[in-house]
Amino acid sequence: MTQNPHPPTSAAPLRLPVPQDQVVFRRLSTDFYPWTEVLTALETLQQQGLTGVLDVEQQGRWARFVWVGGQLLGGLAASGSEVTLDVAMRGLSRAWVTLTLTDPLVAEVLWECRHTAPRPLPLPWPAVHERLQRERFQGVLLAGPHCSFWEGGRVTSGVLPPAGATCHALSSRQQHNRELLVSTWREVLAVTARTAPRFEEVWKQVSMQLAGRHPVLDPFAGEVTLIRGRLAVEDDVPMQELLPALLAAYRLSLRQLRLDLRTLPLDGVRRGPGWAATGLETL
Repeated sequence: MTQNPHPPTSAAPLRLPVPQDQVVFRRLSTDFYPWTEVLTALETLQQQGLTGVLDVEQQGRWARFVWVGGQLLGGLAASGSEVTLDVAMRGLSRAWVTLTLTDPLVAEVLWECRHTAPRPLPLPWPAVHERLQRERFQGVLLAGPHCSFWEGGRVTSGVLPPAGATCHALSSRQQHNRELLVSTWREVLAVTARTAPRFEEVWKQVSMQLAGRHPVLDPFAGEVTLIRGRLAVEDDVPMQELLPALLAAYRLSLRQLRLDLRTLPLDGVRRGPGWAATGLETL
């Protein structure tokens, strides 16, 4: 597995709670489930486009690793320094390990906000809810042990605060990431449409076919459209719905046209900063 290089930092890290609705394994002891088995599971999931979090703990020490679309964003130690998986395995050889799958939004926020200080909000819950909606808040809402993840002013996962709780927020750059990802997909679809004249026609057929599983593809809703080779996405389409839908539609379109992703002239897009998070490497 590859690791992105990051400069070390000594700032106190923030280890946010991970939504527990997609746990692969929870608090397994490496005494009984050895690191070799953990690595095998990670390799398999990474090849499938792993998006999720590995937490490693041993006697008060810990490390966290985050993946998006099969790419390891990095690892964080309790000291605040970034760490490789090899180093963590040696230093935490008899650890408890938890692997959780997440939405891309959650994984990116967990990694992006690892050194961000929460800011207090002026109103308690639920009075602050309307303000978060109006500002199309993107990030994390904290209230004691309660942690929820937001996109475009809507809750996507996590646990909301109890009534009257004082709230803190962690804002992320997810809007920038959204724009980058949509832009990357727009370029991929435009190149494919130029290369395969029937692509747009097949895309529309596939969108109808997949609309039951991915409602954002419903052409009558107009949330995601492809017209004259240009992708258009409504602002309020959540990323956790958009990305799987685009990937499913593109995969099926290529299959029906008997196109191989590797043969398409996408080298320039592959070198771009948004390619890894599209999930296209899993096709």
